[in-house]
Amino acid sequence: SHPPPRRPPCKGARRPSPAKEQSSTLEARRSPLTAAEAPRGSPRPRLSEEAALRLAHAADGHSAILPMAEEKGPTAPPGLKIVVVGPTQGGKTTVSNYVASDEAVDFEYPFEYNPTVGVRILECERNLGGPATPVEVWDVGGSTDYEGCWPAIMHDAHGVVLVYNPEQEGQVSESGAWYEYFVQNNDLPDEACVVFAFAPNAQRSTRQRVSPKIEHLNVVNISLDDGSLVKTQFERFLKAAKARKDAGGGGGEAKGAEYK
Repeated sequence: SHPPPRRPPCKGARRPSPAKEQSSTLEARRSPLTAAEAPRGSPRPRLSEEAALRLAHAADGHSAILPMAEEKGPTAPPGLKIVVVGPTQGGKTTVSNYVASDEAVDFEYPFEYNPTVGVRILECERNLGGPATPVEVWDVGGSTDYEGCWPAIMHDAHGVVLVYNPEQEGQVSESGAWYEYFVQNNDLPDEACVVFAFAPNAQRSTRQRVSPKIEHLNVVNISLDDGSLVKTQFERFLKAAKARKDAGGGGGEAKGAEYK
């Protein structure tokens, strides 16, 4: 078999020519995920200035202005940072939009599939006890083109939401790799990860396929009929993340609080 193609570094967010290509910043612990090209001609909105500066700071001086993100509302120092990850077309953006919405919206797929390029940052506030808590939901695209930026994206994260489609065999096995990379490699406890096995048209209470690598986690089976369950589970997840943070466990070091 051929070795996987090398990914471009985060700098400039463009794939360099082969003669100038440099190794990824993740060379020492490259993810086992299958490389996938970002679709040509896909929209490339840019980060707001403050978000770009925050991401660049997390990248420790690397140029990290990615061709991606949208921000909602005025920016403010985050109270909780939640990163949503998983395979391409697993439903990450559908889940992210729904849990971050302040309005009564339906839990449904968009009319047209538009793959996330890099990451989107959605901001909201949630009542988790005490003053309203600012929450950032980082919706990470499933392509590995921007793998070199993942350490910056994970910087100071308080939790990981893993979304995959259990009706796709490749996504079932791949979900374990996403867990290993984003949770284990970043020293987050298992309690800081919730898994949504998102089979859009499945009947309720259907038991879905789960990778052995993540079956010990809180795996929630959902379909498009389970909007209320998604919000309930996400709110419990946020409360546990806030409890860990308040107890002194920062992003990447949170320990102890459970929500299952």
